[in-house]
Amino acid sequence: MSDHTYSATTIDGMLKNWGDRLYYRSRRGRKAKPRVASRPAYRASTPKAPRRNPRAELKSLARRAPQVMVKITGGGTGLSRIDPHLSYISRNGLLELEDQDGNRVTRKETLRAWSQGDWPVPAESRYREAFNVMLSMPHGTDRASLEDAARAFAQETFPKNPYVFAIHDEHNRPHAHIVVKARDIEGRRLNPRKADLQMWRERFAEKLNERGIEAAASPRSARGITVKRDKQAVHQINKGFEEGKRPQKAWQALKEDVSAKKELAGAVHVNPRSTAIVERRQEVLDSYRSLSEALARSESPSDRDLGAELVDFAAALPPIVTRHERRVAELSAQRSAIARGHDAHEAQRGHER
Repeated sequence: MSDHTYSATTIDGMLKNWGDRLYYRSRRGRKAKPRVASRPAYRASTPKAPRRNPRAELKSLARRAPQVMVKITGGGTGLSRIDPHLSYISRNGLLELEDQDGNRVTRKETLRAWSQGDWPVPAESRYREAFNVMLSMPHGTDRASLEDAARAFAQETFPKNPYVFAIHDEHNRPHAHIVVKARDIEGRRLNPRKADLQMWRERFAEKLNERGIEAAASPRSARGITVKRDKQAVHQINKGFEEGKRPQKAWQALKEDVSAKKELAGAVHVNPRSTAIVERRQEVLDSYRSLSEALARSESPSDRDLGAELVDFAAALPPIVTRHERRVAELSAQRSAIARGHDAHEAQRGHER
């Protein structure tokens, strides 16, 4: 490696370039779907992206800071569907809600306000009229700081959309529930996409960091995670099955079990996404290598230290494991445990004889 050092400005540019590749992978163009005539055309009310600090993001990543979670858990298609969620987050009226102006409001006051004005929400609608957003952090996060961060996040992310939010803190794990009206005061509809959710995660992490809470918003691939979480509906169905409240698992889980059992019986399983998963891992490793090489030439000792941390972090990434491979391993372990239990039982019976 050359002894030539880079200035802080040059390093900033390199971190922006390779950090974007690490956090926002390029996507191939997709053919647009034809617009359905009955669906109203609208402009998306998408908030501007925050100023990103690649150096701070990489430090949080390399030091394995707790990851924030920002997810859309659903949304109402009219006041009749919005009302039950407002009841849930207000604990049936036991908790006051806070609106976009910082006022303490009740569920009924929120419904009344949203049913009036220039863009009233109807009782029933064909379209989503509100989004339910949840912000959370790991166990033990300070409740007051999280509440302040959630408030700042909502004010910056939904500057023109009416919303209410509440904080829940069961089991010492505080989290925020935000119900945001889909139409803003100018009539534009909120239209979040996958990239917006990543941007929201980064913004929430930033608000937590500003309040002294270490938090990161790194993509799964940057952390070496290759298996996505189950969708909320799938998770709830599977949880209900495990608790004996449902007759069977979600169909996705049943399908995974069938594929895993076939492989254990000798069938060959072909994962059509295997190549893409391997390619993405290589992109991530290339990004870490380029970032660490650039930081190693920085004039700043702290940058050089960060480069060394990234080398260690990349070397410790977990091996690639697909959802199918994980399920095969789980079923195999279950069968082995059953076989060991059977052998132990037979041995005990033989001893008793």
